[in-house]
Amino acid sequence: MSGRGAWVHPTSDCFEQAVRRKAFVRALRLASGPDVAPVAAHLDLHPHDNA
Repeated sequence: MSGRGAWVHPTSDCFEQAVRRKAFVRALRLASGPDVAPVAAHLDLHPHDNA
């Protein structure tokens, strides 16, 4: 929906914690978790962003 978004630091640790805590579901007001595979793939391709 318009106006909804979620911010996560571009690190694997922050991303994994957000997934574990279901932060995307809460922030985006979803009934179930989103497909986070594209974000995980991006973080894997850009290891210099992972501090």
